[in-house]
Amino acid sequence: MIAPGDYTIRLDPADSSLPGFQEKITVSQGVLSVVDRKFGANGQSEGSIISLTPLDDKTQSQLLVVSFPQGASVSLDDQTIGTTPLVSNNPTESDHDLKVSKDGYNEKEIRIRTPQGYKLTVAAYLSTNTANLTPAPSVAPTPTGPVTPTPVNRVTILTTPTGFLNVRKSASLDAVVVGQVTPGKSYELVDEQNDWFEVRMSDGTTGWISSQYAKRD
Repeated sequence: MIAPGDYTIRLDPADSSLPGFQEKITVSQGVLSVVDRKFGANGQSEGSIISLTPLDDKTQSQLLVVSFPQGASVSLDDQTIGTTPLVSNNPTESDHDLKVSKDGYNEKEIRIRTPQGYKLTVAAYLSTNTANLTPAPSVAPTPTGPVTPTPVNRVTILTTPTGFLNVRKSASLDAVVVGQVTPGKSYELVDEQNDWFEVRMSDGTTGWISSQYAKRD
């Protein structure tokens, strides 16, 4: 049996050519935490982390849904209830069909139960839908004038459900975790891609963070 507390869990697939998965989870007394992961290459991994946290008011219930990437549509029993990150108060105490979807990504469907007296947290990791991807248009080079110094842009880390934010080797949830950054701190912005910022950490190394939990200064 595992004592209640915060843990870092790592899953490594039997196929060593596929990237592993590492994340922080919270284990609470008397409830089950579920980590689900389907491994794939080049953004094709998907999964979810489901956990329960006791509420002080035992007559209430709550559903928190976050997704990677952010801004995904959430439906509960085929009724759209908003976009991630989403908080739903007092869902009925029963089994529900939860679906998380976003353009360019495969829909994630999860069967959940929302018990009274608990907050149910669902973190959904969506895989890329390669069938809907279109190649980026080519851009012709343009003449450049005298080189001027580039101003240093920075980003500030926002509050996260885990109290920290993983820094990955590349702009993918499948990429290896190379470090962690702390909410409230500011870091140099090196580059950016869709839903990702590349930042320079205090030791000088760079890595990628989800833009869901960071804002430009």
